[in-house]
Amino acid sequence: MGNPNEANEAPAYPQEAAPMNAPAYGAPPAHDAPPPAYSEIPNPYPPVQPYPTVGQQAYPPQPYPGQPPVQPYAVPTIAPQQPYAPPPGAPVIVQPATVIVQAPRFGKQPVMAQCPYCQQQGMTKCEHESGLATWLVCGGCCLFGLWVGCCLIPFCLNDMKDTRHICTNCNKTIRVHKILS
Repeated sequence: MGNPNEANEAPAYPQEAAPMNAPAYGAPPAHDAPPPAYSEIPNPYPPVQPYPTVGQQAYPPQPYPGQPPVQPYAVPTIAPQQPYAPPPGAPVIVQPATVIVQAPRFGKQPVMAQCPYCQQQGMTKCEHESGLATWLVCGGCCLFGLWVGCCLIPFCLNDMKDTRHICTNCNKTIRVHKILS
């Protein structure tokens, strides 16, 4: 390495010469030959089969290349069972069906309810009246300096009032829905 005469000489290891018609590494391919026709290029994918039409048998699922073939699935047959019958001479016990009646939820809107006084089933009539929540909001408005007229707003809103549910047949109160008890 220290000899200056060795710099112009060929390296000691042999190099392989590229063939004459092959392009050098990194060079674009020669464009003097036309490309092959589409019919000469092999198709790497299997041919596509059309969907069956009405009355034809559907094609079984085809495996992907490199996967084992799919085995057909055998549908098990189940023998019909006979209904249970008690042995002869055994007593048969019949239980009555249990019916659960859910009580209506009395809120701000009329509900379908049965009047406990006249036993009439029907929609209730709702009347709104000032209750504890209405007066507390009014007092809170006065504490915050809204005493000029804004403290009267809760008396104009039905959502701030208690709701009285009244029977439409006998006009008796069924229930009062209070915001605050």
